[in-house]
Amino acid sequence: MKTKVSYFLALTIVFFLCQSQISKTNRNTNESLDIKSVTEAKATTAQVFVTDLVVQGSACVGLDCNNGESFGFDTQRYKENNLRVHFDDTSTSASFPSNDWRIVINDTSNGGASYFAVEDSKTGRIPFKIGAGAPVNSLIVEGTSGDIGIGTGTPVLEMHIADGDSPGIRLEQNGSSGFTPQTWDMAGNETNFFVRDVTNGSKLPFKILPNSPDNSLRIGPNGVSITNAILPGATNPSDIRLKEKFVSLNDATSVIKELSPISYHYKSEMIKKHNYSSKKQYGFIAQEVEKVLPEIVREVALMEDGVMYKTMSYESLIPFLVKGFQEQQDVIEKQSSRIVALESKLQNLEKLEARLDRLEGNSSKVINSKR
Repeated sequence: MKTKVSYFLALTIVFFLCQSQISKTNRNTNESLDIKSVTEAKATTAQVFVTDLVVQGSACVGLDCNNGESFGFDTQRYKENNLRVHFDDTSTSASFPSNDWRIVINDTSNGGASYFAVEDSKTGRIPFKIGAGAPVNSLIVEGTSGDIGIGTGTPVLEMHIADGDSPGIRLEQNGSSGFTPQTWDMAGNETNFFVRDVTNGSKLPFKILPNSPDNSLRIGPNGVSITNAILPGATNPSDIRLKEKFVSLNDATSVIKELSPISYHYKSEMIKKHNYSSKKQYGFIAQEVEKVLPEIVREVALMEDGVMYKTMSYESLIPFLVKGFQEQQDVIEKQSSRIVALESKLQNLEKLEARLDRLEGNSSKVINSKR
């Protein structure tokens, strides 16, 4: 009896093992068929991966990708006749940014432009575009300092523009905000650095020539300092509508008499530091003038070191010189009139003396004849 039961159990175990093997074979076959059907339908049915996708190799996306695509060093490739990459931010909370962006490659129309662009998909505007065929180093941001180079791959300042002929920048007010259009250029070459008024006949109102001396023009809190200035046609505002509290100058001659004109040379260290002329100069000492005319003397910082020096307005002496000349002219004219009167009196006296001489001569003749 025990022997029969043992045979029965052994047969039962063998039966279940066979069934398990058959089931496993059928399952593998079905999975293979499912995968094949998905592969055949991939052109029309999207596949959704609910877990991370890792591709250990290069990937090509687009209708024109080929079986056996040669990638070279490309890790990812987009290949078809209209290329776009869309970044769709699905954030819904008002506190989170949600703007969408798109990388646009070339126009889609016949005869359109070729370019690489970044598009603000919410507004349809393109804030950044690189045209096809742009020259080398059209725009470089240096990795260490962040310096920007235009036309150079090695910028040395925050903005470095290089070109073979007159590198420059244009400032154009285009009228889009309702203001009158106006365009200015700033550029430099071997001849000069200049500002050009493009709108008004490309006039050049401002130039700096190469090898100009240090501190030729300095603008500071106390005004403008110009070394070795040549100002043809310079004028000052003098319209009566700009002035008030008129007072005539009097006794300018006495003011002029207190001034001490001198000749002098600038100190050698000042010539080097401020680029003053080394030639003989003519003028006054500001400290002495200040005692007589304090209004025309003031202190200014001539350099960045902040040291204050006295300066004076030579132009302000002109009214005193003119008034002094007028006063002297009045004196001269009065003296001339007096001289004329004295000369007239002298002539009359000479005539009278001549008559007296004649009378004396006649009297002598009469006396002598009586003897």
